[in-house]
Amino acid sequence: MVKPEDNLRKEESKTYDTLKRNVTQMQDNLKREERKPYDPLKRDATQTQDNLRREEGKPYDPLKRDVTKAQDNLKREEIKIQDTFKADAIKRQDILKSEEIKIRDTFKADAIKTQDIILIYLLKYFYIIYIMNKLL
Repeated sequence: MVKPEDNLRKEESKTYDTLKRNVTQMQDNLKREERKPYDPLKRDATQTQDNLRREEGKPYDPLKRDVTKAQDNLKREEIKIQDTFKADAIKRQDILKSEEIKIRDTFKADAIKTQDIILIYLLKYFYIIYIMNKLL
C-alpha cells in the first residue's frame, strides 16, 4: 500500500525540482541580458589599430631578399658538389672492390688449376705404381 506521506514527499520533490529549474532558467536569462552591448565605435577603433600595426610591420627590403636568394643558391650548389664528390668516391670504392674481387677470383681459379694438375699427376703416379705392383 502506498502511504499518503510518500505521495506528499513525491509531490514536494517535484515542486522543488520545478522551482529549482525555474530559478536556473531565470539566472541564465539574466546572464544573457547582462552581456556587453555591441559597440561599433570600439570595433572600428580596434580595426584601425590592427591596420596600423600591419603597416608598421617589417618593411619590405628587396635587397635582403636577393641576398638570401643568392645565399640559398650557393648552399644548393655546395650541396650538389658535395653529393657529386660523395657519389664519385662511392663509385671509385665500388670499382676498387670489384677489381679486388676479380683478382681474388683469378688467383683462386689459378690455385684450383694448379691443384688439379698436381692431383692429376699424383693419380697418374699412383696408378703407375699400382700397375707396377700388379705386374711384379
